[in-house]
Amino acid sequence: EILTSDVSLDRHRDPKTRRFDGIEIKNVKPGSIAARHGVQDGDVIKSINGHAVSSKEEAIVFVKNNKDQYDTWEVEIWNKGQTRVVTYYPPKKK
Repeated sequence: EILTSDVSLDRHRDPKTRRFDGIEIKNVKPGSIAARHGVQDGDVIKSINGHAVSSKEEAIVFVKNNKDQYDTWEVEIWNKGQTRVVTYYPPKKK
């Protein structure tokens, strides 16, 4: 849901290899879950729970296929030469 409603995305290319290597955040909706987790314009999502992603569709498929296996999502983000991990805890289902 976050990838489809909270942010605008585009595929990111490594400037040296020209290969797609992540998902670039183009616009973060103010007040959104992504914004509250510190996601910023220009961030590049590199992996989710250790699974490399290079397109929004790939990330969505990975999350949907694994939503019952994880209760925490660790998203590796690169920006301006720095890498950080954002941890997201989805709401518990009743």
